[in-house]
Amino acid sequence: MSELVDTRSPRGAYADDLICPDCGYPLRGLTSERCPECGLLLDFIESGESGIPWCHRKRIGRVRAFCKTVFMEIFRNRMLCREIYRPVSYADAQRFRWVCVAVAYVSTLIGVGLIHVEFPNLLGRAADEVGWWFITLVAACYLLALVAFTGLPSYFFHPRRLSVATQNRAVALSYYASAPLTLMVLPVLVIAIGGPLLRSGVLGFNSSEASWILSAAMYVGIFGLCWIDVFCIAWKTLRRTARVWLIELALPVVTVVTCALILVGLPLIAFFFGLIVYSL
Repeated sequence: MSELVDTRSPRGAYADDLICPDCGYPLRGLTSERCPECGLLLDFIESGESGIPWCHRKRIGRVRAFCKTVFMEIFRNRMLCREIYRPVSYADAQRFRWVCVAVAYVSTLIGVGLIHVEFPNLLGRAADEVGWWFITLVAACYLLALVAFTGLPSYFFHPRRLSVATQNRAVALSYYASAPLTLMVLPVLVIAIGGPLLRSGVLGFNSSEASWILSAAMYVGIFGLCWIDVFCIAWKTLRRTARVWLIELALPVVTVVTCALILVGLPLIAFFFGLIVYSL
C-alpha cells in the first residue's frame, strides 16, 4: 500500500505585526494554519476573498447581501472584525454606510408621517409658527447629523503605530458599525401597528402613549447599539490599546456635541437670519 503524502506547500511565516483575532496571541514567525493558543483556523488571514457578504452583492443579490451583512455586523461582530487581516474595500464600506443612512432617514420620515396621521394639526400648527422652510431645514439637518454620526468614528481608527494598510482596513470596517441604523424600521412598526392595538384595547389596556414611549426608547437604543458596535470593532481591530479607550471616552462626547450643533445650532442660526430678513 502506497503511503499518502501531503503535497500541500507550507505557508510562509506570518508578518511581525499579526496577532490572533480571538485570543491576541502573537503570530510572528509561525507557519501553522491554527493558532497554537486557542486553535482558531487562520486560513482567512491575508486571503484575497472578502468574507463580508456586501462585497459579493453582485453575485448573491443586493438585498440579500445587505441583510446578511447587517446580521453579521450586529450578531457576528467577531467575524466582521477578522476582515482586518485581509483587504477591505473602502468604497464598498462607504456604500454600505450610505444605504444604512438612507434606510434610517426614510424610516424616520415615515414615522413623522404616522405622527401627522395621528395628530393632523400638529405639523400644520408647527408650519404656521415657523414656516415650512424651517421644517424642511430641520429634516435636512437630521440627514446631515446621520452622516456625521456614522462618519465621525472613522477619524479614530488610524493610529500611527499600525501600518497604512491596516489603518485603511480599520477605517473601512468602522463604517460597517452603521448597520444598527437599519433597525429604525422597528420603531416605525411599533407606531404603525402597536399604536392602534393599544388604543383599541385588544391587548387588555388602553394607553395611546405607550407606543410612542416605546418607539422613542427604541430610537435611543439603536443609536447606543451603534456606539457599542464601534467600540467592539475598535477593541478587536486596534488591539486593545489606549486608542480604544480614547474612542470610548471621546467619541460619545464629540458625536453628541457635533450632532447637537447640526440639529439645534444650524436651525437656530437659520431661523435668526430668517427673522432678520423678514423684519426688513
